[in-house]
Amino acid sequence: MTAPETSGPTPISVAICALTYLRPRGVARLLESVAELEIPENCEVEMIIVDNDPEGSGCAEVERHRDSVPMPLRCVVEPRRGIPAARNRAVAESAPSDFVAFVDDDEACDPRWLVELVDLQRRTGADVVDGRVDVEFESEPPRWIVEGGFFERPRFPTGHVKNWSTTSSVLVSRDLLDSLEGPFNESMVLTGGSDTHLFQRARLQGRLMVHSNDSVVTELIPASRTNFRWLVRREYRRGNTLSYCLRDLEWSPVRGLKRVGAGLYSILRGLGSLPLTVVGGRPALVRAVRHMAFGAGEISGLLGFNPQEYRTIHGR
Repeated sequence: MTAPETSGPTPISVAICALTYLRPRGVARLLESVAELEIPENCEVEMIIVDNDPEGSGCAEVERHRDSVPMPLRCVVEPRRGIPAARNRAVAESAPSDFVAFVDDDEACDPRWLVELVDLQRRTGADVVDGRVDVEFESEPPRWIVEGGFFERPRFPTGHVKNWSTTSSVLVSRDLLDSLEGPFNESMVLTGGSDTHLFQRARLQGRLMVHSNDSVVTELIPASRTNFRWLVRREYRRGNTLSYCLRDLEWSPVRGLKRVGAGLYSILRGLGSLPLTVVGGRPALVRAVRHMAFGAGEISGLLGFNPQEYRTIHGR
């Protein structure tokens, strides 16, 4: 790769990292979008795919796209099962790049995705810059899914300061990653939420985290997720993860009691809104049950019960 010019912005290096496990179609879609990426000025970029399949099935798909990707591309196998182990392998393989840009293997990047992340980081000096995640459905979803907006992500203006993030679309500084043990918590092997745990630790360090509404990826939602059961389980896990992080990072009896109160409030809020489902229909019913599931997750997380969400693979 040609070395970045010395004029203009300070030269930096970025490793784009994605994890995969038995989802070759997702890897192909991601790499097809990366083939169209614009490269930021004075930015040296490489891409690393971490295949969590010991057989290396994802790496075979990477080889088929090698010539179309406009940057150094490699695939490594991480045989230890679980998202945190694969994320940690990505961080290790990406060294000594200045930044790691995480994206998921069920997403496609807008051509300016990386340009917008890097531009906002240069303007703000943030350790974490996350981007917008839009969604599209693999097949026509039930009408109540669309009416309820259950897969829509929160929207924020560019430059909005946040106290949380995810690895769905994010640029993270090497300085932050090197300052955290792990840096991803490998005790959360199949529960999910190790990215929530990492960014909670970033918050506790006082790191600046900002959002770019102009940096866009599109997540493909498989049909196996567009159902009542998955939505409720997902909300339960979200509450459970937040309580796991509280126990591990900020525990005190007072905080624990407050979290129990918040969980009970969510459960009661869901129960109280059940009569409204007569008017609101299926979307209102799902919202009510999700409130209850979130509250139950908050309480169960305090008790150390953690669901194994990622035993099931979606979107193969």
